[in-house]
Amino acid sequence: MKSKNKEINFKYEREQKVIDIANSSFEELANKLDSKIGLSPEDRQHNESKFGKNQTITKNFAHWKKILGVLVEPFNLLLLGIGLANFFIYFFNDREVIDLISGFIVISMIFLTGSVDYIQEYKAYKSNIELHKMVENGIWVVDKEINFSELKSSVSLKKNLIKIDQSHLTIGDVIYLNNGDVIPTDIRIIWSNQLMIDESTLTGESEALVKHTKNKNKQLLDLENIGFSQTIITNGSCFGVVINIAEQNYAISILKIAEEKNGESDYEKGLSKITKILVVSILSMIPIILLASGLRTGAWVQALIFSLSIAVSLTPEALPAIISSNLQLGAKKMAKNKVVVKNLAVVQNMGSVNVLCTDKTGTLTLDEVKLNDCVDINKTSQDQLNKLLFINSFLQQNLSNKIDQAVVKKLSNIQIPKNIKLLSEEPFSHITRCLSLLVDIEGKKTQISKGSVEEMLKMINFVNDNGQIVDFNKSYLLKINEQIEQLTKQGYRTLILASKKTDKITHKNLIFEGIVSFQEVIKPGIKKIIETIYKYNIDLKILTGDASNIATKIAELIKLRKIKTITGDLIQKLSKTELNELINTVNIFAKLSPLDKANIVNNLQSNKKVVAFLGDGVNDAVALKTADVGISVNNGTPLAKAAADVILLEKDLDVLEKSFIKGRQIFTNAIKYIKITVACNLGLMLTLLISTFWFGFEAMSPLQLLLQNLIYDFSNLVFVFDKVDDYSIKKPLSWNVKTIIPFAFWNGLVSTLISIVNFLIIGYVMGMFGQIAGVNGEFAIKQFQTMFFLESLFTHMVLIIVYRTEKISLIQSRPSWQLVAGMSFFAGIAFMITYIHQISHVINFEIPSSIWLAYLFGILLLAWIIGEIAKKSYIKIFKNWF
Repeated sequence: MKSKNKEINFKYEREQKVIDIANSSFEELANKLDSKIGLSPEDRQHNESKFGKNQTITKNFAHWKKILGVLVEPFNLLLLGIGLANFFIYFFNDREVIDLISGFIVISMIFLTGSVDYIQEYKAYKSNIELHKMVENGIWVVDKEINFSELKSSVSLKKNLIKIDQSHLTIGDVIYLNNGDVIPTDIRIIWSNQLMIDESTLTGESEALVKHTKNKNKQLLDLENIGFSQTIITNGSCFGVVINIAEQNYAISILKIAEEKNGESDYEKGLSKITKILVVSILSMIPIILLASGLRTGAWVQALIFSLSIAVSLTPEALPAIISSNLQLGAKKMAKNKVVVKNLAVVQNMGSVNVLCTDKTGTLTLDEVKLNDCVDINKTSQDQLNKLLFINSFLQQNLSNKIDQAVVKKLSNIQIPKNIKLLSEEPFSHITRCLSLLVDIEGKKTQISKGSVEEMLKMINFVNDNGQIVDFNKSYLLKINEQIEQLTKQGYRTLILASKKTDKITHKNLIFEGIVSFQEVIKPGIKKIIETIYKYNIDLKILTGDASNIATKIAELIKLRKIKTITGDLIQKLSKTELNELINTVNIFAKLSPLDKANIVNNLQSNKKVVAFLGDGVNDAVALKTADVGISVNNGTPLAKAAADVILLEKDLDVLEKSFIKGRQIFTNAIKYIKITVACNLGLMLTLLISTFWFGFEAMSPLQLLLQNLIYDFSNLVFVFDKVDDYSIKKPLSWNVKTIIPFAFWNGLVSTLISIVNFLIIGYVMGMFGQIAGVNGEFAIKQFQTMFFLESLFTHMVLIIVYRTEKISLIQSRPSWQLVAGMSFFAGIAFMITYIHQISHVINFEIPSSIWLAYLFGILLLAWIIGEIAKKSYIKIFKNWF
């Protein structure tokens, strides 16, 4: 979870500049932009040097930074110091080859584990680099300077069109856009033909807006002759002058306020704490073992070498590589479920998510609406009323609106006069908030308007009451408001239908015809998915720009638990303390602005929640950046995808829910590796410390310790393939550093106890202590060290199988075949090292007696039994396992 303290605010620095450009005449435009209008190739090259290009710069992979980062990781710094100490001892103390070999082994560990970490990071960078780039589309531009007279007809301009990459656009370019095009950068419209633009990605408004060449509005997002980057042409065509590029664009500037994520993620903080604890613990052990060995033998240089070797054996230097491999494997598995992860650390964060904030449309509902009914002032559905509604939707020139599509779909069987004509049209705008058509129906000119309740009531002066046109009075107003309130409480979206006999479209003296109600369509199977999300203890919150009653109705239909709603205007009135008290219990946040969404995410994080946010519009970009896990969809806006950490190839909560589960599985394997490795390493350290006081010789030589640690590292890499028990992923996971120490000491004692049993068998039952004191003492020591080497290694592998699950291992919970195969492979390598004379001779091993191999089987069976008993005891006392 990221640390968030400050409320997120946004001010667009170029707002006044854009408003000034919108209100400028064509002649003034060149001065405002300090550029020609329309560019020749030479002019374009000059403006590229002067203003730059419309491109988003993608950072290259910092190879040297990553390599340096690998080298300065705490574990690698520790190993580097130990390796250099070995080289120092070699050059300044009798030049024993063993010291040189030890130094090279330690350095090779840094290289091997660092290489795995580096390769995994680079693979992630290569596989996701395209997701960071803006989609490169070809854009038609006028390849010359133009003058005002040429705007009277677009024919001459179209003759001079050439296509260039959108990243090469610069200030002053005149571009041509058509129906279906995504606007590549902010433009001032200088010529248009029936132009309509969908700005829902910016404003949340579903209605496409009419755009013109002139402007009479004052607010930035209401400007009538400005086309904003990443909005969509839904009807008509236009020529527009590029007025902003790259980060100057309004849409992209929104993202800049949260470009850098503040604070470390939950994953990064947890891993950092664990690393510090382990490094401090290892460093504190070195002087203890040095003193114990030095005081016993008097050979201080050898004691130093031995203590450094133990430090190496205690260091889980493969931790970064294993975590990276674990995350990379998880990212690949998620990709199979149609989830693309841009940042590996986010895979871990997904396992910690306990709050999912999502929009409503397209996630909980289908991206469509359904016509519910159309009734008159007396709540009666009339054929004539339905006919007026159908004509209003069917005859408009731009049938891209979901509401009109719903009308045409539901009323497709309505018969309208064949000789009906569309005379004129006034599409929906933010000002009138209605769609009006003027039609000729059998020689009678009639205006049919459909729009928002509030705006339409201002235009109405009459009511159609059972065919009688009467004055609109307070009584009728009360009846309409009662109907609207009743429908609204039921979660319906309402519009008013009105008409008028007229020769031209007007916004006054209209006749009220009826109320039209619509409902959103719930996604099939969404209730089951919601239950599954709750089953895995994730709190679901709806963040929407829609009205609270509509959001609440949807919440009831999908069985959202304990529904409690608050609106954006109320949130703004609350103090930070009051909001923090409410935010955990409220699960529907309605009528929100883009910054409201981001601040809600921010406040949830302040309440120690790990938050995922699902959104696909420009207005979601800040919240996506703010969240611990920002999730967008493949058909979302480029800006939303750039802001997100995760891209869903399908906007489906079912896919997302599987991703959270996969994140928990990955997190569980990481925690398992860390806890088991620390426990086994601590157990080895205690064993070696005891042997230092017990024996008159080293239980394992420094080289043997280093070799064993190397085998540990590679065998532990198989951890990433292990299976995870269902019970362990029922709740969100987080790093709990405090549990590592008790876990390590409790379970580390098991491996120490097993090794002591092994020492007793070897030393007293097999009589090797006596042999060591005799004439063949050197041979007996090597054989003793070989048996301890094998026992310690195999005990480690058995305890991995035991500790990997809370259940009884092998009986109630079986490891993955990859884990078993990997352990078997490295066990085979250990036997090969000790039984092939050419190899064992170099490492000072001697083949153990055959009778000890029989004892070894019994020792490992004992390790399994004691490990299971210790596990059950630990769970009973500490009430948890991982």
